Amino acid sequence: MATSALRALYGFLTLYFAFRTREDDLGPPAAIALGAVVGALGLGSLVATVVGTRLKLRHPLRLHVGAALVAALACAGAAATYSLPAAVGLAFITALSSALCQSGRAAVLAQGADDGHRRGDHQGARAGD
Repeated sequence: MATSALRALYGFLTLYFAFRTREDDLGPPAAIALGAVVGALGLGSLVATVVGTRLKLRHPLRLHVGAALVAALACAGAAATYSLPAAVGLAFITALSSALCQSGRAAVLAQGADDGHRRGDHQGARAGD
């Protein structure tokens, strides 16, 4: 659930800031402001991929809850101090949280597959099947 919510927020922020940067004066020209937000989304995903491959996730549910909580706090902070740095920070945190949740989800699925394999739940492994 947290992964889906963060993915939706990721997509929403991309579209939202594509339109808001045209209307709001965030300092630099709209194309540069949008580039900064989209760049932060990409950088957050990259950092999460690098970090996520090195993590040994023993409790992926804690990662999901923590990532969703951090993203929610970042949303509140960005709403309270609406500016380009707040938008860039929110984009980075959202992408980081979303990609880390995806890594956690993959770890849960891999762990379930490993457990099933050890129990002999896989198909076609027994003689006579």
